[in-house]
Amino acid sequence: MATRVRSFDMLACADALARRVPGLFSLEMWGGATFDTAMRFLHEDPWQRLRELRARVPNICFQMLFRGSNAVGYSNYPDNVVRGFVKHAAASGMDIFRVFDSLNYLPNLRAAMEAVQDTHGVCEAAICYTGDILDVSREKYSLKYYVKLAKELERMGAHFLAIKDMAGLCRPYAAHRGTQGSVVGHPDRFSRRSRGPCQTGPHHQKNSRQRSNAVHRLLSPTRTTAFSCIFLASGESPFDSGNGRARFETVRNSRKKIAAIENCRRPRHNSLRLRCWASIGPPAGSA
Repeated sequence: MATRVRSFDMLACADALARRVPGLFSLEMWGGATFDTAMRFLHEDPWQRLRELRARVPNICFQMLFRGSNAVGYSNYPDNVVRGFVKHAAASGMDIFRVFDSLNYLPNLRAAMEAVQDTHGVCEAAICYTGDILDVSREKYSLKYYVKLAKELERMGAHFLAIKDMAGLCRPYAAHRGTQGSVVGHPDRFSRRSRGPCQTGPHHQKNSRQRSNAVHRLLSPTRTTAFSCIFLASGESPFDSGNGRARFETVRNSRKKIAAIENCRRPRHNSLRLRCWASIGPPAGSA
């Protein structure tokens, strides 16, 4: 969800999501930036936002990004703070915790992963991808390196494994080899997920064939592949989500209305912004 979208706007389309696309694996609720900007720019309580959305969308899992010992902040926090945050987030409605460390330093994940296991939540451990496992001359970040990480995360209690490809370096056949390698020796409960900004529909279909159980996407195009691209590319195939075109169109239209409201709030649209504010009210904290 966009870092500047108000809770008011999210709640406006929450019912459409719950009713029209109940087959979604999860909805992304928080990360470091979204938690921070809710307070810093929107002057809203992110905990209250979570509880209200949970009440509106009871049938889809909520997921968050968790930066290991950094939680949703920018410093290393004591283990008791990390555990307390996870416990409170789970009690407020969070279901899936995607835990990662940007350097794949596993000790930074331990406290958060153990805390998730003490709740009803699901622990999705993420491996940050870099390098190129298809290039045999690159020895540091090889397939062996990632398989070793995957096995260690399994021993630490991960329920899911994510390939976190934020730099867009993981090409289709690298994902093919990576998921093939990581599946060796893992129980059925251990699944593969992929996330990244630059891949297209064929890339994700390639991942699907290699048992990548879900992909993280947005509802509209920004710097990531839009959900619509994945939805249409997978239609009438073994990877069809089954949500239906009509249902998706309803959700997309709701998102367009929110985008129009967001444009009203930009300084270069002063007259239009004033008309929007007159009808829906200004964002909290706006002059």
